Amino acid sequence: METLVERCAGLDIGKADVKACIRIPGPGKRRRQEVRTFA
Repeated sequence: METLVERCAGLDIGKADVKACIRIPGPGKRRRQEVRTFA
């Protein structure tokens, strides 16, 4: 299967906080994901 997007990010904006998530290539064929929450 062909990779269309290697890196992506998303935001979830709520009333109390904002969540940001990124997915990037990691070691080997794995992907690294990081989620942060901001007040």
